[in-house]
Amino acid sequence: MRGWGLGTWISIAAAAAFVLIWHQVLLGQRSLVGADLLYQAAPWFGSPGAHEGRNSIVSDPVQEFFPWLVTVRQELLAGRLPLWDPSALTGRPLLANHQSAVFSPFTWLALWFPPAIGMSVAMLAKLWVGGIGMAVFMRILGVGGAGAAIAGISYATSSFMVVWLGWPQSSVAALMPWMFAAFEAYLRRGHRTRWLVVLVVVWALQLLAGHGETSLQFGAAFGLYALVRCLAIGDSGWRPLRDLILALVLGTAVAGIQLIPFVDNLKETTIFADRSTDRAVVARLEFREIRTWLIPNATGNPGIDTIWNGNRPNYNEATGFAGIGALFLAVFGVGWQWRREPSVVTALVTIGLVSFGIVYGPLHELAAYVPLLDLTATRRLLAVVCFAVTALAGLGADALLTQSRREEGATPARPVMVAGCSAVLGLVIMGLILRRIGIGIDRLLPTVSGLFGFWILVAVLSVLAAGSFVVTGTRLRRARWAVAGFGALVIVEGALFAGPFNPRVPLSEVPPHSSAVDWLKEHAGDRTIVGLNQALAPESATLFGLHDARGVDPLINPRLIEFWSKADPDLNPAWRMIILRRPGADWLAAAGVAYVVADREYTLPGTVAAFTADGVTIAAVPGSRPFAYIAPDTVLAEDMTHALALVDPRGPVVVERKADGGPLAAGRSSGQHVTVRSRRGGEIDLDVESDVEATVVILQSFSSGWRVWIDGRPTAVYPANVLFQAVRVPSGSHAVALRYRPVSLVRGAFVTGAGVLGLVWWAVYRRRPVSLSDPGNFAARDH
Repeated sequence: MRGWGLGTWISIAAAAAFVLIWHQVLLGQRSLVGADLLYQAAPWFGSPGAHEGRNSIVSDPVQEFFPWLVTVRQELLAGRLPLWDPSALTGRPLLANHQSAVFSPFTWLALWFPPAIGMSVAMLAKLWVGGIGMAVFMRILGVGGAGAAIAGISYATSSFMVVWLGWPQSSVAALMPWMFAAFEAYLRRGHRTRWLVVLVVVWALQLLAGHGETSLQFGAAFGLYALVRCLAIGDSGWRPLRDLILALVLGTAVAGIQLIPFVDNLKETTIFADRSTDRAVVARLEFREIRTWLIPNATGNPGIDTIWNGNRPNYNEATGFAGIGALFLAVFGVGWQWRREPSVVTALVTIGLVSFGIVYGPLHELAAYVPLLDLTATRRLLAVVCFAVTALAGLGADALLTQSRREEGATPARPVMVAGCSAVLGLVIMGLILRRIGIGIDRLLPTVSGLFGFWILVAVLSVLAAGSFVVTGTRLRRARWAVAGFGALVIVEGALFAGPFNPRVPLSEVPPHSSAVDWLKEHAGDRTIVGLNQALAPESATLFGLHDARGVDPLINPRLIEFWSKADPDLNPAWRMIILRRPGADWLAAAGVAYVVADREYTLPGTVAAFTADGVTIAAVPGSRPFAYIAPDTVLAEDMTHALALVDPRGPVVVERKADGGPLAAGRSSGQHVTVRSRRGGEIDLDVESDVEATVVILQSFSSGWRVWIDGRPTAVYPANVLFQAVRVPSGSHAVALRYRPVSLVRGAFVTGAGVLGLVWWAVYRRRPVSLSDPGNFAARDH
């Protein structure tokens, strides 16, 4: 097969570079989870060995995705579906927040290892899945092995894949090339049903990957690509469009077990209203950011020098890069492959240019007319631009090989080729210098107009190499030399960009040790704690088996915001997280908070200092409520607004009972007792003894998915004090069982089951081979 031997060598070289860069991670010695960022927060910054985090921009994986992975793994190992996370925000839905990606293939890969290693393995697997998917797409288009390898390497090391590697965004981006590959195989090859089944499975997997926004954006690009391809077929184009729509519907149904709880959870949040008013989220990039396609680190790279490239937008949001070698080949691919694959090139150019225009401004307002897309961070359509550029680069490499058949002019070719190889060697040397100097690299050469000289030189060498290889392949007819040179260039460029960004952290720092945390683990147990400001960074408590009333959640419950806004006048609800600064001690007691972590010099008024270490003071909250207790007094409210007006941490418990009305029992008797028999994930078992009818309050966040049984008989659960739960229990001794069992999960499981059955039916009963001469073979109409 044309160019396959060269492609094999390029692939082997890329694999060797991969092992060289990440061998410590592959051997289980280091982790890509940047948990060393916790050293920037109390109490870890006061611990022995504290140091600055290697990359401050990767905090989300540390404070969200890694703790969620830990919880998912714990729940599954305990034999429970991870529906509820009890360790943060006084409890919240876990599977239904979608970004926990419970059913993502990358999550399931990570579960086979300890969390710090598992998440790292999953991150590296995304590079392989995305790169191989792009290579398969190229091969189905008829591209030789060398072009496919170059496209795969360029896509795997492109900016969107690299900077979002610890986020679920990259999980979706890694799977999407397989969608394009399956669709092209359906158009071009026999056994069309087989490829539609593949398409259904891939569409379902990327929906399960955990980032609906990226699925929507990439899905829109895929739809536009498919539309252009089908229009080029002619009158028969409606048939593949029909089959494609059915496949997408079926794939969405297969993912229903995660999507339907997610959509149901959305109803209890204000995310759509927030997105519609927060225009900064959907703002375009400044046109000057286009320079990142040539010099991504011109003004800093947080993985190297901790520079964020400004506050808005940050490095992740602003950087578009696929390699200068890929850019040269993409231009070549458009020019030379137009005659061979006109509709493919048109489709790729269309999705690339439309996405580029939306990201950088000329077409930004276009997104406002697309439902749901107008609420997304449209600058992240950089993922589609990276995809289009690298796919066109693969076509360009193949065109370079196929249009230069004559092997002549060997002697004149050597000086030009030597110049290109020397430039690549220069890049390798600069990579070695970067590895040795690290953070000081920006000072190695003078800045030019505010841009770091080192990275300008890297770009100049890349342009010189790419230009030399183009001349070698086109003018001097040494195409294999030229493509080999481009293969080396994309590998070196990819290593320079992808290698330094995600930190390689010793396993002993994932998470780091702290004497203060050890004290909390011993004394707090399963009681709730909080840190003030960034002390005990939100969500980090999960990593130590602690329960934090604060947390971060893209789908945060409005009840959390309302309750803690009453408790702390300094709370900023726009953060989509709970960060406490000056909460009232009585509010903390009402929420069952047992301990408060603050800087050593500060003790929250109303609390009592209990322990000091690592630069923090841990204070006890007097009168902290137990996790479950009988309310001494109650008062009724019609809804949350009414409850907010009535709630008082020192007053009666406010219970919302608009549906059935009637007074709630307030137990005032000496013969009352509540025992927490067990508390596991979304399962709570209580023993209640009372000689009078009583209202039991459970300091767990209220959610409509909770169900309650008293002695096996179902009963109602109500919101209490805005945030928590209340159950009316008759007099006597009773077993009270609370379970988080949202109806949406049952609906989702039913839809998934129906989707799987439909997929099996489609695969078995619609199977029909199609020969190349079949008039229904749509690819034949495009050549």
